[in-house]
Amino acid sequence: MLVGIVSALPAEAQSLIHKKPKARTSYCLSDEARLQLSGIGADRAAAAARELLQQGTVALLSWGIVGALSTDLASGDVVLPENILAQNGTSYSVDADWHEQVMQHLLQAMPCRIGSLFCSDCVIESPDRKRDLVRRTAAVAVDMESCAIAAVAKEAKVPFLAIRVVLDNAGQAIPRSAQAAVDVDGNAMYKQMLRSLLRHPGDLSAMIKLARALKKAQSTLKLLSSLLSPSFGYIDNRVAERY
Repeated sequence: MLVGIVSALPAEAQSLIHKKPKARTSYCLSDEARLQLSGIGADRAAAAARELLQQGTVALLSWGIVGALSTDLASGDVVLPENILAQNGTSYSVDADWHEQVMQHLLQAMPCRIGSLFCSDCVIESPDRKRDLVRRTAAVAVDMESCAIAAVAKEAKVPFLAIRVVLDNAGQAIPRSAQAAVDVDGNAMYKQMLRSLLRHPGDLSAMIKLARALKKAQSTLKLLSSLLSPSFGYIDNRVAERY
């Protein structure tokens, strides 16, 4: 087993397996890759990454959706970050060879945005907060898990890469009702969502827009999966050197 893939939510992991994924579950994708659903947030992502390493994977991949910070990114666009920025100022570089391998392969089929990915401990829900992050970090996108996975990879001295797809663009708000719609494992919370919509009926149009954006992001993730499976661009140099 080579690549261990961490994906926070079933909605992200659906691109990798044919059946409906279950939260916080591990799946063998092939002889070359294994998937672990983590749930939302850094602590859960780090635990999932460590579990994958214990299962014998030798490289870690952060897979899923991001919020755009750069105004030239749209829903469904691919972000292939060169480094991951933590809130405390720490920067984690991705594996250069792996990044180059994936980038050159994907550029034959689609554009990829290169740059920094910022990791937040909460949802960056408003365009104003996104603009503030750009001013402070110059990052092109934001997520909540990649930094933790990168930190585990660095500690274990294994290669790390992040492949992410834009959900919300820089000018798009994440409505309160959308945040109430899922729990930390990505399970649907219909009653909570409906209660939130009753309190904030103005969220409905933004919810519909976000649902359409999610479909675009999922479509791109599925395409990426088909282009990169089974090894997701990773070549184990320890194996290659034998030949």
